Amino acid sequence: MYFRGKTTAKYIIFPVEWEWLVDLTTVTVSITSSCGENIFVNEILNSVISIGGNTCEYSYVVYGERKDIDKMDIDIEN
Repeated sequence: MYFRGKTTAKYIIFPVEWEWLVDLTTVTVSITSSCGENIFVNEILNSVISIGGNTCEYSYVVYGERKDIDKMDIDIEN
């Protein structure tokens, strides 16, 4: 699962569905500053991602694995 967007906020709020649909221990965040600043993820909590170092707009993509279905068992033959 993923969601994405652009903002200048110091935090990114998870969609409501993520609480019951996504395993929050698998969350990965990619952020890109629009003005070249060094922005970073401070902390990932249950419903919000805290962002540091930003004073301008940035783009983000947040990924997470679903927890309501079993993980795929991939068998790769050598």
